[in-house]
Amino acid sequence: HSFSQVQEHDQAISAFLRAAHYLPACHLPHLYVGIEYILTESYKLAERYVSRALELAPEDPFTLHELGIVAFHTNE
Repeated sequence: HSFSQVQEHDQAISAFLRAAHYLPACHLPHLYVGIEYILTESYKLAERYVSRALELAPEDPFTLHELGIVAFHTNE
């Protein structure tokens, strides 16, 4: 999260992907990768990672919210 706060999105994505490798059943690393892609306006990549997080935690309201943000920005 520190990398994200200082606009180091590439390093933040790398750290979250590493966390996803070590925590394969946890949806949060995928969600945060998606958020980083939203911040960099890469909405297709964001949708891929947020959707993966949604598969792992279909009832998480934060994940549903971020998917809504992606849908808003892509006019879906």
